[in-house]
Amino acid sequence: MQTLESITTTPHEKTLLRKDYTLTSRDLEYGLSLKISSFYDPAVKKFSNLAEEYVRSSDSHLRYFMFKDFEKYSDEELMIVVEKLTSFVRQYFYNNRTIGGEHSLNEMIEAHTGECKVVAASLQVLLQRMQPRIKSWYRSGNVIDSEGTFGHAWLEVQIGEKRHLADPALSPGELNEYDMAKKKGNYLELPFSVKVPRQYLRVK
Repeated sequence: MQTLESITTTPHEKTLLRKDYTLTSRDLEYGLSLKISSFYDPAVKKFSNLAEEYVRSSDSHLRYFMFKDFEKYSDEELMIVVEKLTSFVRQYFYNNRTIGGEHSLNEMIEAHTGECKVVAASLQVLLQRMQPRIKSWYRSGNVIDSEGTFGHAWLEVQIGEKRHLADPALSPGELNEYDMAKKKGNYLELPFSVKVPRQYLRVK
């Protein structure tokens, strides 16, 4: 079994362990927390298989795409894959609502239900399958729009040397450079974003 890297965290950062940590972003005032559990849960396996099918069917150039073959793709092709996966996740969670109480991520995936926290974490589940070519970090904070400020969660994704902002809840389209996208989209990343070790759902 893959072991977790030792990661130094500040007092405002927490590490998501494989099974025994509940993801709770203190800046998000929702009643939902997520228990990160095994990738091998049937609901998550099905979710991953559907994502593969979506990528293959949405771009003829990627018609043979499988997570296990990601090493053969260029950085540019991987960017396209991440964009397709972001769109897939946005469409998959057609019940974009908050549910009170404590639920596993697997349960939320099975129910096709979840707001930004669930959606961002679910995209990261897929991206974990393409380590080490793709690295991702769960980020949380606030977004300012015409109606005011609201709590939000998204991903910072690194492909090659470049970092991009992936936000399946709000903007599931083209990836943009991280700092530029944050500024343009009025994302205010807070210093106590949850820090996710890249192997937490590492697939054998």
